Amino acid sequence: MDSQEKRIYASKEEVLERLKEIAHNEDSEIDKAEIAHLKTAFYFLLNQERDEAQKAYLEAGGDPAQYVMTPDETEEVFKAEMNIVKERRQQAFLKQEAEKQANLKRKQEIIERIKALTTTPEEAGQAYQEVKKLQEEWKEIKAVPAENASELWNNYKLSLELFYDLLKMNFEAREYDFKKKLEMKTAL
Repeated sequence: MDSQEKRIYASKEEVLERLKEIAHNEDSEIDKAEIAHLKTAFYFLLNQERDEAQKAYLEAGGDPAQYVMTPDETEEVFKAEMNIVKERRQQAFLKQEAEKQANLKRKQEIIERIKALTTTPEEAGQAYQEVKKLQEEWKEIKAVPAENASELWNNYKLSLELFYDLLKMNFEAREYDFKKKLEMKTAL
């Protein structure tokens, strides 16, 4: 639900129905803002009912010291549904964290593969296409844990810099070799 278009609910039951839809629809993502809105709307309506009940009690001549709020069954159902939503959010969070850990491992493996390809200038020249593929694979991998992100990125950049430095050395060595061979041919 877009925070700009918050729905106005006429009853606690309407709020509860929407919360049940969210809680039991395994395919949908849980919008934190909508959940907060539902909670606010529900308790606004509940407090409004309670205030009206207390006012009616007092207008009927009831003793203010003797007034007792009656438990609301929909509040208990609402709390139970909120617990289901919280559990789903927790499960989604744990799943997301597991994915981040797997992504971290994959990216670390890419760094190690690039390092393995960066041993000599000649090998760098032969491994260019493979490094390009590894770079594409890196881009496709999504988020990693925030605490590892900058160190991982720095290691990745360093590994690529070393690879491209060796590649440049290979290119320069080949250029020098061609130049020397050309000079020798020209001398003949």
